[in-house]
Amino acid sequence: MIYQKSKAKNILANKTDIRNIVADTMDKMATVVGATLGPGGRAVLIERDGLAPLVTKDGVTVAKSLGVANAEANVVIEAAKEICLNTAKEAGDGTTTAIVLANAITKHGLSFLEENSKYNPQRMINELNQAYEDVVVPFLKENSKKATTEEELVSVAKISANGDEKIARSVVKAVMAAGEDGTVLVEEAQGHQIRVETMDGFVVTSGLKDLGQLGPIFINDRANQQSKMDNGLVFLYDGTLNDLKAPSMVQQIIEGTDNYGKPIVIFAHGFADVVMDRLAKTTKGGYTVVPIKTPMTGVANSRSMFLYDMAAYTGAKVFDPGTIDELDESDLGSFKNAKINLYEGVITCDHNLDAVEDRVAELKAIAAAAPSDFDRMHIKAAIGKLTGGISTIWVGGGSELEAREKKARVEDAVEAVRSAIAEGVVPGGCGVHLTLSAVLEKHPSSKPSWKILSEALKAPFNLLLSNCGEDYSEILKLMAPHISAEGALPAMIFDANAHEIVSPLEAGVIEPAKVCRVSIGNALSVAALLITLGGMVVVPRDAGLENQLALSKQAFQDMMSGAGVGQE
Repeated sequence: MIYQKSKAKNILANKTDIRNIVADTMDKMATVVGATLGPGGRAVLIERDGLAPLVTKDGVTVAKSLGVANAEANVVIEAAKEICLNTAKEAGDGTTTAIVLANAITKHGLSFLEENSKYNPQRMINELNQAYEDVVVPFLKENSKKATTEEELVSVAKISANGDEKIARSVVKAVMAAGEDGTVLVEEAQGHQIRVETMDGFVVTSGLKDLGQLGPIFINDRANQQSKMDNGLVFLYDGTLNDLKAPSMVQQIIEGTDNYGKPIVIFAHGFADVVMDRLAKTTKGGYTVVPIKTPMTGVANSRSMFLYDMAAYTGAKVFDPGTIDELDESDLGSFKNAKINLYEGVITCDHNLDAVEDRVAELKAIAAAAPSDFDRMHIKAAIGKLTGGISTIWVGGGSELEAREKKARVEDAVEAVRSAIAEGVVPGGCGVHLTLSAVLEKHPSSKPSWKILSEALKAPFNLLLSNCGEDYSEILKLMAPHISAEGALPAMIFDANAHEIVSPLEAGVIEPAKVCRVSIGNALSVAALLITLGGMVVVPRDAGLENQLALSKQAFQDMMSGAGVGQE
């Protein structure tokens, strides 16, 4: 093994210096990201390498852009940022709230330890986690209201999309069309419009082009360059068809029956030349038999998994070289319509709901045991295909940058709506945070350290009012009659947009319970990381060198893309 020296690094072990760096950095981070909170939030101007400056009111985008010259402060930002950004990834919204809460918990936590020098920091963190698990999570689960109407979901999406009602309604339309386990895709499009496309049926991500040169022979709809079939049969083979045994058996078992003459779709991992030649001649002779290669994803055994998905959807049985001799007419599946173009196909049928539900349950179990997010993503897509729900939201903009910013808001709104459907909704306007604060203060199992979380939960409401020009102490007095420590959600909250006390359900000021739960949990994770720091080891930053490297990278990219060719 070759010995390699480590880079020169700064080592910081002074507790006072660490506490000051953490407190100052988190405060700066919360200030700039928190400026976007609520309807009274302000936009932030962000400079970007090689691109025009961006003006955005999206807290996630602002958080991602953060970085400072000081190496110690920058590593604090990176650590806190990574955890808080998971809030939007997991729940679709709440990143700004998570960062504001993280700052407040860190600040109150550091002050608590300074006043109680003999209090074990790890004990304090454990007690705060206990408050979260024993009080916050049960409270939200017990008091959340199931989102039952389209307007409630629109209200949730609208808040996540920064008040854009057109985005909100498009997102809700797409999610409802896809269904609970369906797939919602968000893609960039030309023009300024945002539109939703839905697709019914089982989508096959494999087409005639994958069959090679003989693929186009199976096209019978020349205008649309596809093979179009109605009321046909499905045969599934877990392997490569190297001879004509299986196709011949299929033909033999349907001869003389009502199924004879119906179009047949054959799914297999591959087809030998002799098989392709026979199927092509059969199709040319007027008897449509279309081969399709089973699509492959990055998931292990994905081809076989696809066949069992198709079996559940069409009612077919999956055969392999060891079981092909058992083939019977009842083992063939059926479809109402099938359209196979060069790149993909769509199959629709009257599927057996029980079989589909059983297969979906199997896939969910496989997803739960999957080793990576990549695997889970593909399995979730398979569930979406089975349930017949795939929606695509096409997002356009005046420029590429505007389209990307709008696309990010659409993605957040989709996750927020899914969160609302999954765990219900609670009153917005930080009313839940104030109620949780009161519950923690009066809880019979309350511990001294719980005051940290109780006080920190007031911070988002304070900032929300500050951004819309209201006085915190004055509005808090107006809200006091509506905040109960007995465990009931507030019937009235302060609407920062209308500047008045309103009913959250009537005014549409609601948020997913999952967003509230995840933002508080992630804020506690940040605080647990930063409050208990005993030292820091960081690589010194050289702003001049980093700028030179960035310019060199940009120049190389310009050269590779042909920019500047032929210019002086």
